[in-house]
Amino acid sequence: MIRFANINDIESIMLFIEESWRHGHILGNNRKFFEYEHLLPEGVTYVISEDENNRINGILGYIPYGINERDIMTVMWKANQDTNSFLGLELFQFLKDNGNIRIIASVGCNPKLRGLYQYMGYIFEKMPQWYRLAPQKSYSVAIVNNDYIPKVENNSSFIPLNSWEDVLKCFDFDEYNKSIKPYKEAWYIKKRYFEHPIYNYDVYGVLGDSNKVELLVIFRVISVNGNNVVRMIDSIGNFRYLSLISMLVDYVIEKYEAEFADCYVAGVNEDYMIHSGWLKTEGSGNVIPNYYCPFVQENIDIYYFSSDPDIVVFKGDGDQDRPN
Repeated sequence: MIRFANINDIESIMLFIEESWRHGHILGNNRKFFEYEHLLPEGVTYVISEDENNRINGILGYIPYGINERDIMTVMWKANQDTNSFLGLELFQFLKDNGNIRIIASVGCNPKLRGLYQYMGYIFEKMPQWYRLAPQKSYSVAIVNNDYIPKVENNSSFIPLNSWEDVLKCFDFDEYNKSIKPYKEAWYIKKRYFEHPIYNYDVYGVLGDSNKVELLVIFRVISVNGNNVVRMIDSIGNFRYLSLISMLVDYVIEKYEAEFADCYVAGVNEDYMIHSGWLKTEGSGNVIPNYYCPFVQENIDIYYFSSDPDIVVFKGDGDQDRPN
């Protein structure tokens, strides 16, 4: 039987993750974090399958960005297919048919499943990784063979938003409307970036001509062997202002004495990133790591799928910026 999970299923889902996904995974061992990630007032954001003994034999997690007509990101898709080789697809179809969904997507997809997603009619692409170096003589986290740093003159002013109240005072969620895909409702932004139980995020507002915040930009700082790096995790609002954030990125790099900033993003006009002084990792000759726990000094490709070709996805979407 396939159904939506409820709060009474949490222990069984966690046991399935521990036994069938990966031993020691945070979602299989830390109930507090599991509830933060997947427990909402209307239920647990998992579709589950049970065998004839009422034991879970398949799961599909998801993260909704809205309460009503929802844009969602799928996560943790696993089926024990001993008796039903199509169980995984049946979980997916159940969510698609019963989840009141506008857009379904995921970040961090297995590239071996490209054909499957394309067969189902979805786009499947690689997310470009962008970086901006700090000017320094040597680097230990990145491997830098090309230390070119673009100089940028076009910039916009910005302000730190240290609390959720600060965001509500200056950012108009009504104006940031459902024409932007995916649409992340205000409660999601609050929960994701201001109430995270483990990670701390730096949130800034990029100002437009009338000193109105047009864009939210979210960073996370990571310490690696005594050095810092900055990740631009997400951005919400008028993406045109991404072309004017070079000064903000440099400010955050300098504030934390970081080696570099990086950003995985797909769906935005790449000219915005270029005009703001970012460079693509691919083809640069440099290594800008993605894995830090444990640290792996390699370039890593991240793939995503989406039911809507006009979606904009960042590293912070889905569960890609989650403790392991």
